[in-house]
Amino acid sequence: MPNLKNVNGLTPRELLTSVIEAIPTAFKPMCGEEPLASSLGAPEHSSVWITAGIPFKGEPPWDLTLLLPEKTATGLTQAFVGFETPSDSPDMNDAVGELVNVLAGHVIERLESIGRKTAMTLPQVARGQDIDLHPAGFASQIFLNCPSPQGQFWIRISVKPDSSGSTPA
Repeated sequence: MPNLKNVNGLTPRELLTSVIEAIPTAFKPMCGEEPLASSLGAPEHSSVWITAGIPFKGEPPWDLTLLLPEKTATGLTQAFVGFETPSDSPDMNDAVGELVNVLAGHVIERLESIGRKTAMTLPQVARGQDIDLHPAGFASQIFLNCPSPQGQFWIRISVKPDSSGSTPA
């Protein structure tokens, strides 16, 4: 099992499985097929142009982040909103924030189906050269590599230490 720790009684396997199962159903409407998490591995820093992350409340808190190259972002957002969104437009941030929101909704649905309650907050979007692929303050994180017809993208699951500063076993 990858390096993830228990979250609110949720096991690493339950969290990872819920995210992996949510990816195809969340992105099929945009991709025309079901993209799958094909492997584990962080992207090269130069590959990521925009990220959208959603923090989840709990003890310990965790984040779900979508990481996109520019070409993939423009392809997915065009398929999502139905028209081209210029890369330099503020609408790009909104569209990518909504993409991670859609994914998070599918993850929550799966978690609740196994009796695990969770609550998310608002998405946070960042783009440009200063994107931190490994933000400080997380006890563990994992990257899922997802090829799609619109291009490569990654999903990052990050878990913070609990309020005592330790990571649950």
